[in-house]
Amino acid sequence: MHQRFLFALCSLSLVVLAFGCSESQPLTPTPPAPPTTSSSDGTTLKVTAPSLVSPLNDVRLEGFTAPTLNAGEAQSTQGASVSPQYRFQLLNASGGLLQEVLQSPTSWTPTFPLAYDTKYLWQVRAETTDGFGPWSSRGSFLSAKGSFFRGQEVLDLLTTGQTVGTRIGGQFVAGGWQATSFQDGIDYDIPTCSACTVEFDVTGFGKGEGRNVQKDLKWLAMGDGSTWGNFGAFRNHPWKMHIEQRGDGNGTGMKLIWRNGRAGDGDPGDHEGKVDPTSNNWRQDGVFHFTVTWNAGGYRIMVGETQPNGTVSGNQVWFQGSFARPYAPPNHRISLGTRPRSETLEGTYRNVRIYPGPPR
Repeated sequence: MHQRFLFALCSLSLVVLAFGCSESQPLTPTPPAPPTTSSSDGTTLKVTAPSLVSPLNDVRLEGFTAPTLNAGEAQSTQGASVSPQYRFQLLNASGGLLQEVLQSPTSWTPTFPLAYDTKYLWQVRAETTDGFGPWSSRGSFLSAKGSFFRGQEVLDLLTTGQTVGTRIGGQFVAGGWQATSFQDGIDYDIPTCSACTVEFDVTGFGKGEGRNVQKDLKWLAMGDGSTWGNFGAFRNHPWKMHIEQRGDGNGTGMKLIWRNGRAGDGDPGDHEGKVDPTSNNWRQDGVFHFTVTWNAGGYRIMVGETQPNGTVSGNQVWFQGSFARPYAPPNHRISLGTRPRSETLEGTYRNVRIYPGPPR
């Protein structure tokens, strides 16, 4: 008689990026549930534990994408043939369950979004409708730590005296890369991404930086990289995006321009917004953390303050809205500052992260 295979997926509590969230509802992760375990004599399936093939021994990854977990097949301890399924579990360093799957293949690629410079564990066991075998030993791997540029995934620390992007001007200082003129920038040319996140820290600037020169200076620009060499071409192209510190008022105001496919006042693809965040206090000694994220339906921009221990406090949504069509510029360029307009804000930038999907 053929055995019936049980298929069960453990629900993963993930944060879903919801562009309609209010500022009073911050996105917070659900604590991971403990992994499924059994006592030493609780196994009912007479098979060996699967052997682990890779990854093992804290191997360091080169990106944010989880690796494929590879295991050997379990063997019967009674000489009978067995065709089990395999339950894979991805765990945090403390053994808390992050994601699992039950399947027939002996390899699995988790979809869990990895954090920066973090240790992960994994294990696997055989299961049938008659029961389950012992867990394997635990493999381990480490997520990316050093700077890298791979496709749509970028980690650029900028604190090591170098960049994986294309640098135009500025200088490296102890705190990162410092823009020293309005024409400076660092460009990251990625395959077109219609659902990505950009994060970075910036420090060394105060209120109303552009007031004396009558400019609205900018932290970030994005769009069609082929237009970066000409002021008019950049200004008028249908994928232009930039975030700026306004030069008017008390110097704390911000402005967003974001087009997704068309240019012109009133077009659904032309987004423009201004805010006067009176709770925001740009300070020369503050390290401000920007999180810019978008998908096919809309965008959101948050600003908080990075603390000495690396955590971000006071994270608030300054801009959010919906798209009339997916944001998918050709020659997709993400750039620190806005050098095509000679309006780069002269701060010190570091810890640039670009990756597909919502914030991690």
